[in-house]
Amino acid sequence: MAAPADRTIFCLTGRWSLNKSLSDSQDGILQHQGMAYFVRKAIAYANITVDVDQYTDGEGVVHVDSKQSSMGRVGSVELRAADWIEREQDNPYFGKISGRCRFLSREDQKAEWEGLHEWLREGWNDEHGFLESVMRSTDRGWVLTQIWGFGVLGGERRYVRRLVLEKGDNVLKCRLVYDWQDSMRRE
Repeated sequence: MAAPADRTIFCLTGRWSLNKSLSDSQDGILQHQGMAYFVRKAIAYANITVDVDQYTDGEGVVHVDSKQSSMGRVGSVELRAADWIEREQDNPYFGKISGRCRFLSREDQKAEWEGLHEWLREGWNDEHGFLESVMRSTDRGWVLTQIWGFGVLGGERRYVRRLVLEKGDNVLKCRLVYDWQDSMRRE
């Protein structure tokens, strides 16, 4: 289902499901990240739901917390603070990683936007900007850059994540497209 007009990069809170028919396969990226074969195959066949909780803390920092699940079981939780400060964490699937994220505008941050891999800059609406997320594996030697935003696919406005994984000489690309499910109200 298309993204509602009130969902923007500054208001992602809600339940989204991965639309596999519009998305690329994640298998190559997950393999290069060191994910086990059987886990990758389970992901390939599972219906993936992402619950996003976006809020601003008492210090004015926007947080984008994502809980990815399948068949009612939480597979991973990703906590992001859009302040471009690098944070480390242990991830059960990817080992030790560090990551940072920020909001990005083509116009206001032209040099940063132009510095991104070309694949990450393609296929977007210009409506509200983007979220850039960069994760590095300290154990496995990869860097994953994601740009989140909204694009039009098949005449419908969609929430999209574009990914580029770099590991050694390998560069892998993937587009993930999400269907809107429902809103989640913060208590």
